[in-house]
Amino acid sequence: MDRDSLPRDAAGPPQEPDDALASCLQRIAALEEAVAARDHFVAVVGHEMRNPMVPILLAVDRVRRLAAAGDLERLQQAVGTLDLAVAGFVRRATQVLDVSRFNAGQFRLDPRPTDLSALLADVAANYAEMARRAGCAVDVLAPPCLVVPCDREAVQQMTENLLSNALKYGAGGRVTLRLLHHGPGIRLAVSDRGPGIAPSDRARIFERFERVARHDSPGGFGIGLWLVGRLAAAMGAQITVEGGPGEGSTFIIDLPTQDQRRD
Repeated sequence: MDRDSLPRDAAGPPQEPDDALASCLQRIAALEEAVAARDHFVAVVGHEMRNPMVPILLAVDRVRRLAAAGDLERLQQAVGTLDLAVAGFVRRATQVLDVSRFNAGQFRLDPRPTDLSALLADVAANYAEMARRAGCAVDVLAPPCLVVPCDREAVQQMTENLLSNALKYGAGGRVTLRLLHHGPGIRLAVSDRGPGIAPSDRARIFERFERVARHDSPGGFGIGLWLVGRLAAAMGAQITVEGGPGEGSTFIIDLPTQDQRRD
């Protein structure tokens, strides 16, 4: 084989046969890893999207039976259960779409003046039923009005994912949504009084398909916190976690102002 026919680096001399083989093997390994990750994601999505359909179908059947019986009081409760189940399904579907948008490089921010205080109040109201069923009280501590140029959908999704996570692991305790000025930016914090997260686990919980799970932990996609991390990075925000085992957890997002982002 002529040396000129061997694979070349874009900016280097012709590769030796052993180097070319090693490079090919590395590429094959990377492709195999990518295919395995895709297959795992498809399997997780199939499993997790199928699971919430069972309570939805059961709730629909119960609503139908109670409506036929004219039991209005229990019918109202059943409709609330159905509404909660459908909302959970929509959240999971939205997460899948956002993962796909990130993977395809199609995610774009749309910053507009947003009242973050009103946004937090809306999120807490939307999750009131879930909080009630989890036995958690949700407090919103925020100024009366705090308008900031940001992508409302991104901040809302981050808040929803963190609140949903807090309600899952909050052990029936109080959950707090806090919004305040912090230095030149804005700080959003979500705190719970659950089991807490060990310092060694704080980095990997933002990886896709990762959960810090115990035998009695609630299940889930394992992509909610990954999305929070990606959204925060896209907005130029910093995210940190405080609180150790037995101390509860506080997820903190420091949002930059528009002036900071231009810097």
